[in-house]
Amino acid sequence: MSKLCFENFSFRYAENSNGSPTLQAITLTIYSGECLLLTGGSGSGKSTLIRAMSGLIPNFYNGDTGGHLYLDGEELSSIPETSLYRKIATVYQNPRSQFFTNKIGSELVFSAENFAVERATIEKRLQQTLAHFQLEGREHNKLDLLSSGEKQRVACAGASLMRPEIILLDEPSANLDAKAAHMLAKAITYWKQQGMTVIVAEHRSAYLDGLVDRQVHLDKGRISEVTSDSFYQAPESNMFMGERSNKLSATGSAFVSPDENWLISPRTSLFSRVSKQVKAHCIAKSAIVAVVGENGAGKSSLFRQLCGLDKGAFQLGDEHGLLKGKDLRRRCFFVDQEVNRQLLCDSVLEEVMLNMPSDDESQAVSILNELDLGDLLEAHPLAISGGQKQRLALAIAVAANREFTVLDEPTSGLDRANVARVIKQIAKLRENGSTVIIISHEPELLLRCCDWAIHISKRNIDQIYRLDDTGNKRLLRFMQRGETEETEGIRTHQNALVVN
Repeated sequence: MSKLCFENFSFRYAENSNGSPTLQAITLTIYSGECLLLTGGSGSGKSTLIRAMSGLIPNFYNGDTGGHLYLDGEELSSIPETSLYRKIATVYQNPRSQFFTNKIGSELVFSAENFAVERATIEKRLQQTLAHFQLEGREHNKLDLLSSGEKQRVACAGASLMRPEIILLDEPSANLDAKAAHMLAKAITYWKQQGMTVIVAEHRSAYLDGLVDRQVHLDKGRISEVTSDSFYQAPESNMFMGERSNKLSATGSAFVSPDENWLISPRTSLFSRVSKQVKAHCIAKSAIVAVVGENGAGKSSLFRQLCGLDKGAFQLGDEHGLLKGKDLRRRCFFVDQEVNRQLLCDSVLEEVMLNMPSDDESQAVSILNELDLGDLLEAHPLAISGGQKQRLALAIAVAANREFTVLDEPTSGLDRANVARVIKQIAKLRENGSTVIIISHEPELLLRCCDWAIHISKRNIDQIYRLDDTGNKRLLRFMQRGETEETEGIRTHQNALVVN
């Protein structure tokens, strides 16, 4: 039975009135109870198609619409919002943008309370949802203290609680670890069993194996291909346009002499005493380091502390001592996984030049061209797609050319071609002398780029080891299973300085 039906549908955003439509001649029927996967490159129109199905186009996003979009045979744009949002729930690329409350429990029940669902029903659904998404006992946790992956899990749980007929997911696994992605797959299985229609826009689709009924591929706003029954998975070794063994060239030993290392040191004060079990750790200058850990382990928090963005238990230093204030800001750069928070200017070009050591516009344009953003120089940074914003944030970091660069989920929401572009820019950062820290849940990216790995657990550094053949296998096991291999005999103390 037809659930959603596009007939020659097109859409052009109001701010792009002189450009090509983002969606063009979309004709597609989506059936009740099926799981549909939307694929395509960054900027191909996947998120815009999700917005159209959710009713945000034209109810929120202004622009020129052509053709028709029907829900259960009725023109979707004519359905009152109070009726529409009982049927449709959406999880967006940036879940933080859709939260209305400040705690997990109140956020999960927010929509149900607004639709006046009976209190007993809400409470029953809440307990079921908390259990299903492994959030029991966390109802009172504050949302702004959660990691990006945990926020995505809460957003998915909130969509599930409403028991809608259609669930729309826009890059739902972008910041999820392997365990959370498996949990999402189980949720989608459950939704299908309940007869819900599930539509997923996704680059990282391996966790959907066996769940997808059809795949729709978009290219420049048009449907280029529709496949049934199964979907194509790129061979693992070619995932990022290069064999896993073909690593970026390393600079040598990551632990050689104190003059070539960064020091991650426990923060001390005049009146505090550091336990002998608390250790300082070294990171080689000009190394590329993978940082891994489960959602909520404290990966982003720890490196925000080192860059001076947050206060906490650790601080950064080198052979000249611990860095503070202006020195941190001058020598460190942190690319946030929520890139909207770092975009400040009125054009893409201005954004890149803002943190450059010089006013070399040609260099800024060259970096943007290398990241396939050369056609967006005058575009507003907040008006481009999520994947384009992600690459813009990296361009800003490359242009800033700092000594210690942290990239937090730099390939989130990117297709394979753009991941390859990101890898080239990471190599450029190393060539320019920067130490590059990559926080990611993408094992292929880390195995392709990194020399060393750091495991974060419970907001502390648990392990550091070299990514040789043994280390590669160890990292892959950890990321696929979410388990540390504590019996392998290579522990952090080998690379640590005990602080007395």
